[in-house]
Amino acid sequence: MRFWRSIGLAALALVSLTLPARAQDSTATAKPATPAPVAAKPPAAPVSPTPERRAWMMGFGTGYGGTRFVGSDRTVVAELRSDTGVEYPPLVVGRPDWSKTDIESAPTGQFRFGYAINRHWMVGFERSAWTKDFDAYKWNFALSLMSATYFVGDGGFFLRGGAGISSLSEKVVASDNVTAKLAANADFDVPFFVLYEDHGFALEMAAGWERRLYQRISIAPELSIRSMTYGNGIRTQIGAGALGFNWWF
Repeated sequence: MRFWRSIGLAALALVSLTLPARAQDSTATAKPATPAPVAAKPPAAPVSPTPERRAWMMGFGTGYGGTRFVGSDRTVVAELRSDTGVEYPPLVVGRPDWSKTDIESAPTGQFRFGYAINRHWMVGFERSAWTKDFDAYKWNFALSLMSATYFVGDGGFFLRGGAGISSLSEKVVASDNVTAKLAANADFDVPFFVLYEDHGFALEMAAGWERRLYQRISIAPELSIRSMTYGNGIRTQIGAGALGFNWWF
């Protein structure tokens, strides 16, 4: 009897020692660790079609324009020049072909440099030119303007106005008989041409739309009207369409 009692006590002690370990093991394996939640990525900000207008902008453009030229039949003083250049060109008196009022079309070009005061206003300087070659003579109109550009709202639509100085020149090729007479008594090479020049006042109005191409680069199609006045009742108006490329930096 004592034998069986000792066997039972030993078994009971063994069971009491193993139960807590099994419970601990079952608790550890029953509930695995829950992973920490991963924060969701914020949605990417939409890319604006209008450029981020920084402090400075530089741009150039090219296009096509029609010019209505109102001239004068007055006699003016011009310079007699050659393609080799003359330090002191002789002066001649002539009547340039400045009395036509037909609308002539030709390519235009422009360069612009500006500073953005804020997201709505930019002030700047621009230079534009219109040139056409008629074989016997060549017209060139150029403008140097101080301008102000207003960007409407938060979009790309803009309005621009400017004022400054303008210049015109007409290069007339001298006829063969005039060239021969001049070459006999001249110290510079032929061919000769007569250069008429004048300067005046210019105004500009333009409207367009600027759209982002890549980061700081944008395109800006525009329509413009430029009016120029000179001496002797000479004036001209140029209406043009152009595509500009701007770099904001």
